[in-house]
Amino acid sequence: MSEDTTAADCAASLRTMAADQRFEKRSADLSSLATDIERPEGDEWAGVDLFSAFPADTGTASSHPNWVERLLGIASGVSVFLPVAWTWWSFRDATRAYETMLATGDEADGTSFLSLWATGFDDNLTGRHMLVPMAGISLSLILLAIAFLVLHRMSAEVNVRREESLAKAARHELVSTLTQAQRIMNKRRADHPQRIEGIIKSSMQKLQLAHDATRGAVVDLTTSSKQVTKDMTKLVKSAREAGEESRRLTASAAEAGAALQQSAEDTRVSVSSAIASLESSIETSMQSTRTSLTTASDSMRSSIESSMESARASLESAGASMSTSVQGSLSQFQSSMGDRLRDFSAQAISALESASGQLNTSVAQIGTSSESNAASARALIEQIEALAADRATSSEEFTRAVTEIRATLESLEEALTSHESTMQGQASELTGARDAAERMLRILTPNGVGSVPAAVAAER
Repeated sequence: MSEDTTAADCAASLRTMAADQRFEKRSADLSSLATDIERPEGDEWAGVDLFSAFPADTGTASSHPNWVERLLGIASGVSVFLPVAWTWWSFRDATRAYETMLATGDEADGTSFLSLWATGFDDNLTGRHMLVPMAGISLSLILLAIAFLVLHRMSAEVNVRREESLAKAARHELVSTLTQAQRIMNKRRADHPQRIEGIIKSSMQKLQLAHDATRGAVVDLTTSSKQVTKDMTKLVKSAREAGEESRRLTASAAEAGAALQQSAEDTRVSVSSAIASLESSIETSMQSTRTSLTTASDSMRSSIESSMESARASLESAGASMSTSVQGSLSQFQSSMGDRLRDFSAQAISALESASGQLNTSVAQIGTSSESNAASARALIEQIEALAADRATSSEEFTRAVTEIRATLESLEEALTSHESTMQGQASELTGARDAAERMLRILTPNGVGSVPAAVAAER
């Protein structure tokens, strides 16, 4: 059976005892001891004498009597006074009967009181209160009291034996469990050779695990450092390629911006020339249109007037009355035709002027758009130049950061190499400490206690 299994069984026994009513006063201490034993490194109770901490009478507390013993105790206590009570009651009735006999005038004639009581005081007393029946009942009550006393005593002895048996079993269980617990805790004492050996082995295992973990971490860090160095080299190469590509892109963008600016300037010049020629053509067209309309209006007016004159001359021969009406109609027609011609000329001239104004506005908007395009081209060129400057600055900063990271990785690699050398030295020191501990354990073993000086001399 392993030590862990023994400790688990002992802890289970201690917890069972802690839950037992016989050990309820020490339940907390037993539970604490069980918890300490369950833990492999528990040593809170290692230096405590468990047999002094838990005396043999720990679980021997007297239990309460059972109901049979209680009833017998009450009955025995009451039965002691029953003969006295019965005798007093019978003596009282006998006294009353004697007084009744004297009251009737009967004399005792020298007969004693007991003799009169035995005969019933001349029939003044009958039944169980006469002397002989009363004595028999008193004797029965005395025997009953004796029986109750005997039964109560026997019940008490049975309970005492049962309690002693339970207390003895509790003592045996306590001693057995404490013996097992003491053996387990003795191995955990700081001055016990096995405890020292266990502590040293545990410390060596922990140090070995820490050393292995550190060595693994060093290997991982070295691998990571190499991988980071490779990745940084690739990153620097990619950054350089990106810088070259960005430089080419900047040059192309600058050329495109210059071409765009030149195109905008050419467009502005051509649009200005077209606007000037268009304005001249519009002005010439409007002047010629105005002249043509005036000429047409005058010729039409002349033809109408000549027609009216000829019509008037031809009509004069038709009659004076008819001539007057026709002349009025012709005058009215001439007036309305002149007004219409003037209105038509004015509307035509106004429409031409409005169209000319709208055309001038459109031409001005085209000029403004051309100037805006030129300004946008100049702003684009400025942004491209600023981007090129920022790219150059960022490239320099990135190169400097890469150089610093590479120097840091080299320093880290040197530190890891130094740390690995230190760990190897610590491993050698741990090996020496283990050898020294083994020698000390050989000196402290029970078989070698008597030969400690010789062992020390041999070590020297």
